[in-house]
Amino acid sequence: MILYTSMIILRSCRIKYKLLDNPKLNERVKMSKGQKAGNGPMAIEVEKGKSYYWCACGRSKKQPFCDGSHTSPLNDEGTKFTPFAYKAEETKKMFFCACKQTNNQPFCDGSHNK
Repeated sequence: MILYTSMIILRSCRIKYKLLDNPKLNERVKMSKGQKAGNGPMAIEVEKGKSYYWCACGRSKKQPFCDGSHTSPLNDEGTKFTPFAYKAEETKKMFFCACKQTNNQPFCDGSHNK
């Protein structure tokens, strides 16, 4: 697929006057869920007022949190994903999704069982 455009916006990245003919990029744009990073929830003790950045792409080596592995959507190794920011409202144990198939980001909704 070749796209000629004056501007395309992919999440937080702007591309002006570019020819996009990259099959890897086109395939990633079609994806809606990240790659599996685990088969169940990850229990994390969160602290009130602290922000956590959940990995949506599944590539992070610091699961369930982002380490920047998603990179830019224009890099051959990049993805269209960006981390999901969560600010804890209280100190308690939360169950973060590791399979990246949840419909309740960043928390597990049992999608790994489907």
